[in-house]
Amino acid sequence: MKFHRRLGPKSRSLVTFSLLFATSLVLSALHERPGVSLVETTRVALSLAEQGQFANPFHSAPSGPTAHVAPVFPAAASLVFRWTDSLQDAQQVLYWAAAIALAAQVAFLPKLAHVSGLGWGAGLWAGLLALAANRRPVPQWEGEYVALLMMLVTWLVATRPGDEGGIRWGREGLIGLFFGLLLLTYPVAVIVWAAFLAWDFWKTRLSHAWGRSFVVMAVSVSVLSPWLIRNAQLFGEPIFVRDNLGIEMIASFSPCAGVSLFDNMLSGCFRESHPNRSPEQVKLLIERGEVEYNAVQMRKALAFIAGEPRHSVNLIGRRTLLFWWPSAMGDPLYELTAGPVRLQSWVLYMSTFLAFVGLAMVLIHRIAVGPLLLAWMLILPIPYFLLQFSVRYRTPMLWVTFLLAGVSLQALVKWILGRRPDGDAHSRKAV
Repeated sequence: MKFHRRLGPKSRSLVTFSLLFATSLVLSALHERPGVSLVETTRVALSLAEQGQFANPFHSAPSGPTAHVAPVFPAAASLVFRWTDSLQDAQQVLYWAAAIALAAQVAFLPKLAHVSGLGWGAGLWAGLLALAANRRPVPQWEGEYVALLMMLVTWLVATRPGDEGGIRWGREGLIGLFFGLLLLTYPVAVIVWAAFLAWDFWKTRLSHAWGRSFVVMAVSVSVLSPWLIRNAQLFGEPIFVRDNLGIEMIASFSPCAGVSLFDNMLSGCFRESHPNRSPEQVKLLIERGEVEYNAVQMRKALAFIAGEPRHSVNLIGRRTLLFWWPSAMGDPLYELTAGPVRLQSWVLYMSTFLAFVGLAMVLIHRIAVGPLLLAWMLILPIPYFLLQFSVRYRTPMLWVTFLLAGVSLQALVKWILGRRPDGDAHSRKAV
């Protein structure tokens, strides 16, 4: 009898979780640490730690109170800055916090796959793919924690009773709570939140379970409300979590804008258009106010798109390609043939292809949580197809890529074993 079959389900889950978690931490320890530098999120965190103000996100000059970034990650990072003696120490703590969050993602994949109806084997393949990708944790942005929140929401949704079963109001409240925290950390997820509520209400419209959608919505809005009220009072008008879209759009659609942030940094376009690097743009932002400045920049970007439709479509198409097959240099073929992380690129690119196949299989088999996985995989990335590409934009969604790729690999293994005369009968039980 094989060793894994001697273990009970709980023991097997614990052993698998521990091995994947520890291996991920070891890989993170082997990575070269990023240098000490501050980005918008950590600048706001430092302002909170030193001055008690959610303010000054930009490198070029202080700009005052802000809604340029979402609040949860800077608030948490500010505690690190308060409790450490130097930026170097804070950087180490942030790195290992991100490494632990990444390890938790990897280790949670088998359990999540199991409760979602995808099969424990698919989750194990997903975890192994995530380890093989061997990516470095991202310590100065919220992506690792966003991924964990997305996974927790998926787990809670996957373990709901059936539509005709009783409603567990506490579970629905937790779904709303984690959705609310997700939106305060990563407001672009509002499109998935809205799609989820619409799908859930439609699915339960003929049963008594439709009330659960309102519980999720009410709790989410309650979590969001204090920050929305703060923004309305501070800026004099409603702002949904953050107000930076105009800045990002003009950096992405202007006469000098390239496909990626890397291109725009090399050309100098980013330094001309983005207040993080342009003292002139920060001065304009302070004079006009953050909200009005973003509105003006948005109008300029939309005017450029209207005036240059072919060029804009070309930019969007190339950014979409880079989102699915990421390359900091803007050349996926280079990453596969001559890049410094060729193996990791092969793993990620093949996982992306397999994930599309796995998603189709999940939908064909009508797995209950399939529509939510579809939303994480295909709806959530849509705004990033418009913006200058950055490798970190894919970070929050990598877990679902590996999870769905695991579904494809598990199906392939079952097909191979099923063709063998002595194929394991257990392996033919489909997911």
